[in-house]
Amino acid sequence: MAIGKVRVETDGGQGATKVNEDDIIGVVREYLEDKENSYALMLTGEWGCGKTYFVEHALTEKLEEDESRHPVVVASAYGAKDLAELCGAIESGFISKYAIGCAAGGERGRWDSLVGFAKDTGISFLGKKIRELEKKAGVDLKMAPLNAVNLIIGPETLLVIDDVERCDMGIRELLGAVDHLVVGCRKKVLLVCNEDEWRKGLGPKGEKGTTREYESLIEKTVWRKCRFRPSVGSVVERVLGGVRSRTPFRRLKEANRRTCDPSARCAPCWSG
Repeated sequence: MAIGKVRVETDGGQGATKVNEDDIIGVVREYLEDKENSYALMLTGEWGCGKTYFVEHALTEKLEEDESRHPVVVASAYGAKDLAELCGAIESGFISKYAIGCAAGGERGRWDSLVGFAKDTGISFLGKKIRELEKKAGVDLKMAPLNAVNLIIGPETLLVIDDVERCDMGIRELLGAVDHLVVGCRKKVLLVCNEDEWRKGLGPKGEKGTTREYESLIEKTVWRKCRFRPSVGSVVERVLGGVRSRTPFRRLKEANRRTCDPSARCAPCWSG
C-alpha cells in the first residue's frame, strides 16, 4: 500500500505499516508539508529497537537540513501524571534544544545551569502569566498549559512526544491534549511509543482507560501509524558509536572490504 507518495509494506498489527528509516523520513516530510489535514503521526516499535535514537539523530538531521527546514523538538511523556506535567516536559524539551543545543565543548556546564534557570523562571513564568490572564478573563483553565506550548512550538516545528506508553495520564486526557494541539493549535505532532505495550495496559476497567476508548480516540487523533524497522547501518552506528572512527576498527573495516563483495556494499563494511 502507499502512504502519500511513499510505498510501504502492510504490517497487519494495529493498523500500523512496517517501514524502513528512509520511508519514515519521507512520510514525515509529506506530513509536515500537508497544511490541510489536522492529525498526528505515530511511530511504534518494540522497546530497544532504536526509535528514539532514530528520531534524535537521522530524522532530526534530515528535517533540519532541508531547504524548508523543520525544527524538531523532542519531549518525553515518561511518568507525566497530568496535562501540566506533560506540557512541562514539552517546555523542557524546547529549552534543552535551543540552550544545550547551542553549547560547545567546555561550555556545556554553563548552559546546563542556564537551562535549569530558564525552567524555573522563563517558561514556567510564561505559563503562569497565561493562566493568570485567563483567570481574570474568566476563561476555562483546563487547556492553559497547552497555550504556553502553542506559543513556543512554531508552525514549521515537528513536536515529538516520546515514551507515550509510559505516560501516567488517562488516554482520554492524553489523546485529548494531542487532539487540541493538532486541531486547535495546528501543530505537527509525532507520537513515539510501543503501541503493543500501551494497549496491554488497557482493559474493560483499565485505570488509564478501556481498549474501546483507546480505539475510538486513536482513530480520531492519529491518521497514520508506522512500525519502525531499523536499518543495519543505524544498528551498527548505535552499537559502536565513536568506536568506528578509531584506528584499529578502521583497519579491520578496510580488511573486511577487501574480502567483501563490493556490489553488495553491506552496511558494516561500507558505511562511514
